[in-house]
Amino acid sequence: MLYTEGDPSESFYVILAGRVAMVEGYGTDAQQVVRVHGPGRFLGELSLLTGQTEFFTAVALEDGEVLAVPVEGLRAVVSRDPALGDEILRACLVRRTLAIGLGAALLH
Repeated sequence: MLYTEGDPSESFYVILAGRVAMVEGYGTDAQQVVRVHGPGRFLGELSLLTGQTEFFTAVALEDGEVLAVPVEGLRAVVSRDPALGDEILRACLVRRTLAIGLGAALLH
């Protein structure tokens, strides 16, 4: 597990190898895989920028490798590369919309 639902958002993860499932209600009868990310994708929601807690649990589905970038490092990178920051923000906004559709954003 990279992080669990309800944890503070502390790092931005880039998947270098393997696959990671985003799971709502991990370990409960209502457990549901929301999406799966693979190499070249990143894990992170708008909560990274707002200081909210994680909406989902990130579970490795197989052996792999991730790059963990602390929030401060992410802020430094996007301040140097605004286009990258725009892409990350756009993806985070889409993910927030999806989470709201699932009702997850209402819980945290």
